[in-house]
Amino acid sequence: MIGASIPRKEDPPLLRGQGRFGADFARPGQLWARVVRSPVAHGRLRSIGTAGAARQDGVITVVTTASLPPGLAIPVRLQVAGADLSGYLQPVLAAGLVRYVGEPVAVVVAADPYAAEDAAELVDLDIDEAPAVLDAEAAATADAPRLFPGGNVAADFTLGYGDVADAFARADRIVEIEVKIGRHGAVPLEPRALLADPDPGTGGVRVLRYLVAYEVGRAVNPALVAGQLRGGAAQGIGGALPEEFCYDENGQPQSATFMDYRIPTAAEVPPIDVLITQDSPAPGNPLGVRGAGEGGVSAAGAVLASAVRDALGLPGSVGRLPLTPARVQELATNGGGR
Repeated sequence: MIGASIPRKEDPPLLRGQGRFGADFARPGQLWARVVRSPVAHGRLRSIGTAGAARQDGVITVVTTASLPPGLAIPVRLQVAGADLSGYLQPVLAAGLVRYVGEPVAVVVAADPYAAEDAAELVDLDIDEAPAVLDAEAAATADAPRLFPGGNVAADFTLGYGDVADAFARADRIVEIEVKIGRHGAVPLEPRALLADPDPGTGGVRVLRYLVAYEVGRAVNPALVAGQLRGGAAQGIGGALPEEFCYDENGQPQSATFMDYRIPTAAEVPPIDVLITQDSPAPGNPLGVRGAGEGGVSAAGAVLASAVRDALGLPGSVGRLPLTPARVQELATNGGGR
């Protein structure tokens, strides 16, 4: 029933300390990462000393921006008319400049979490500290410390609905108010976690556990929503691993039957945990519902590719999907990026 207060089933194990999260799982040969973060709010990053950390027992590698493709940044889906936000994207790891306390600068990868944590303390950051920018209004002034080459104002625009000028002209009284919104950020807890176990010998990839967390606006029937998300995840796993359209040199399809075009079965699809949130109802319909099926499928390829890449210790990307056994064997032998 819509709006019914139904007791949550997931609370008792969490309250008893019996909850299981991505970091609670471990497999033989699994690697662990520890992020090294900026201790200052603004400064020029002159150098990153990794030699001491890299020499520690159990440390596999120390990743910095020099290890990544140039210009690698975290994209945003925000669309602002007439504004190009590409120059204001956050780099995956700080490159040349740090802009806030806690900005990721390096990542230590080790054979166990304790070795990674200890080695992270040995990464030496040489940062020429600069004045911080703490207020949005002050940041927009001409003499404010510049955080981005294009200036501190990423976009300047006005929002209005209807004939604003006419409404003001006909108003009996006009009230002007300045509003400042406090800083806040959306920080989801493990929205998508995946533990994969690739076998370099056979090239097979076994997905051990899968979690989908998705904001649905309002769940009219949570059971149906969970089913859509699980079905979408199964579809995404199929597209990322066994399903492949193959053609010969003459363009003839070689995957025309289910004998050749392999879809995932219950043997390949792991237990799929689903976390449904209803914190942001959609404004475009009376119930506030959002689509759910795409939530299960859209990120499956990315998380599976990342898990296989990490498990094989590849320096570059996996290059393409699907990650069939032959493709995984190729990656294990020759590396990624193609």
